[in-house]
Amino acid sequence: MSGYILLVDDSPAYLNLLHNILDARGYAVQTARHGFDALEKIKAQPPMLILLDINMPEMDGFALCEQLKQDPETAEIGVLFLSAHHDTETKVRCFAAGAVDYISKPFEEAEVLARLRTHLLILEQQRHLNGILNASLDGILTYRAVRDAEGQVADFRCLLANPRAAEIFGAAQEGLKLLSLKQQLARLQHPVAWQELLDVFVQGQPLDTERYTRSRRRWLHMLAVPLEDGLALTMRDTSERKELELALARLAEQDSLTGLPNRRVFDRCLQQEWRRCRQAGEPLALIMCDIDYFKAYNDSQGHIAGDGCLVHVGRTLQHQISWPEALVARYGGEEFGIILPRLPLSKAVQIADELLLAIRSLQLPHPGLPGAAPVTLSLGVAACLPDAQNGMSQLLQQADQALYRAKAQGRNQVVVAAAD
Repeated sequence: MSGYILLVDDSPAYLNLLHNILDARGYAVQTARHGFDALEKIKAQPPMLILLDINMPEMDGFALCEQLKQDPETAEIGVLFLSAHHDTETKVRCFAAGAVDYISKPFEEAEVLARLRTHLLILEQQRHLNGILNASLDGILTYRAVRDAEGQVADFRCLLANPRAAEIFGAAQEGLKLLSLKQQLARLQHPVAWQELLDVFVQGQPLDTERYTRSRRRWLHMLAVPLEDGLALTMRDTSERKELELALARLAEQDSLTGLPNRRVFDRCLQQEWRRCRQAGEPLALIMCDIDYFKAYNDSQGHIAGDGCLVHVGRTLQHQISWPEALVARYGGEEFGIILPRLPLSKAVQIADELLLAIRSLQLPHPGLPGAAPVTLSLGVAACLPDAQNGMSQLLQQADQALYRAKAQGRNQVVVAAAD
């Protein structure tokens, strides 16, 4: 491991003794006689470890250690105290200042070397772990439980946050660690509820989920697992994959020619609206419509022109209907289906009449008809109050029969289903 060990002691005898012991074992060593000298050397080049005496003039070991721990640039440097004080109070104060170990004077050479090897091994492992954390594509955070006066978990304190986590949260890495879990969730506008994560800790069951964060406008795959007295949370930005999945889902439910919802969506929406209107005791209306003499249009103009006609008619139907809950779908071929939740028959007929006029007004020439008459539409309308007596398939059949009668009676008209 590259780097050096800094020895800080106002006693030349101890400095020389320690320097000779470590130098003989191949360690790179620098020495400092007091705290300010040590700070200059640390600022110029941070050491791997510091062996620090407590009793020194001007700045004692406690003050130096506390100053190092308050600076993010030096807070991770391991400090081992050396002192002739053997009392428990002094040792506790050393660890409270941020030390990783305590060695009593006079010391044994074997003990000093053993402790140094242990801490250098820990340091090496920590650096490997940091390298993994820093290179990880996942945001990784760990937390420790914070309890209230009654011993109940009130929040979790962030212990670790890697650079990827900071990027996901849109925060500086050190700043993110200063935020509690509740504060972090608020920053993401609560993609995961606080209660869900508390349940992970209390019940000991992992949470594996994918959520959308409104503040960052990202999809995140989130895995939370319980630790001994806290949580570990990993996050991966899955926005690209999720957007692709959503795009594919939209394509699977979209008619590739007109861009309208396809038959699959129509059938599902009809079932959903049927249940909803039945529960609410509200009417449900349906319009089935068909481009008149479309086969003749295709035969005379070709399928490319026929496709253009379908697109034009489909867009007109969609734009013409102002009812916000309406669904316009391509039902198949030249046929379109329109679902109108919470509308009575009279309103549905009014909409059908408006659609009939809108298609006429396009004045799309139909070369397959005498005199190139414009493209027209036939429409069948039906409505009912969904209940046990009026079935969904019956409503669809009534609208289809009304459409059939519109065609049989000369096309270019609206026919309303006969009441049962």
